Amino acid sequence: MIRRARCLKEAIDEWVFRHEEFRDLGLSKEDWKRLEQLEEILEVFTVVTNVMSRADTPTLPYVLPMYRKMEQKLMHVKNDPVLASFSEAIDAGIRKLDKYHQLAKSNQFYVVATVCHPSFRLNWFGKRSSTDYQRAKILFEHVYESYVATAPAGPNGTSPVKPKKSTASDDLVQSLVDDIVSDSDDGLPMSQDRAASKLERYLLGEGGRGDSMKPLDWWKKHAKITEDTRGFPIISRIARDFLAIPGTSVSVERLFSSSRHLCSDLRSSMKAETTTLAMCAKVWLKSGLFEFDSRKLISGRKRVEEKPVSN
Repeated sequence: MIRRARCLKEAIDEWVFRHEEFRDLGLSKEDWKRLEQLEEILEVFTVVTNVMSRADTPTLPYVLPMYRKMEQKLMHVKNDPVLASFSEAIDAGIRKLDKYHQLAKSNQFYVVATVCHPSFRLNWFGKRSSTDYQRAKILFEHVYESYVATAPAGPNGTSPVKPKKSTASDDLVQSLVDDIVSDSDDGLPMSQDRAASKLERYLLGEGGRGDSMKPLDWWKKHAKITEDTRGFPIISRIARDFLAIPGTSVSVERLFSSSRHLCSDLRSSMKAETTTLAMCAKVWLKSGLFEFDSRKLISGRKRVEEKPVSN
């Protein structure tokens, strides 16, 4: 909103000047300058909101990196003397972010999802000697062993569903990947040991980082054991389960918004199970998970209409 207002600065000033009853609400040059400074502080929150609201890519693995990025941004603007007048508000924002960041780091779902992202893995948690790294490693190994115990027969697990194509690359997400270089001081090479376990090979970075905005594309390629790739069938099952969890409630709110078209007054007697099945079918059809041929449906209707009614 601030950016839009600044783009319309001349129009807003002219409109206020023309209406005498609103002239007291006019903004001075100093006011516009403060709005510009406020925009610089809040910009990172707008970008993070856009990234975390995506519907075409998993968002849970970005939760912890986004908290760190927002804290880094606020620490940077805090040291800017031009923004000294906002120092108290910036300090309050840093404290609030740190509170929820610590809560997120204690949640196993966020940790496992971050490790499941091929661009992050354990390297995102910093040095191998750090508490965060060791905790994430132990947790992921425990989850891995649990999945091994329930793995289906055969060398491969089920591969993830074909993901949608992302509309555009995101500079913020790429910067999250770039931050890993400064956090990890070990420079671990990709494992070339054929005898190393699949878990060790994955944690050491085998397969590369892939596209930071399309982790499902990477997992589609490396889920199964093929002639070209050694694959990670067990870890792909972990990724499929954890990356499917949304990082925000945006998708749920969208679902509730769209459900009002289905659950209208004329359908108020629908059971919860029927509503759930109908909403899932609608989403799956739009996502292309079902092959749907409208021509067959139309021809089927014609056959029903042309069939003579028996006495």
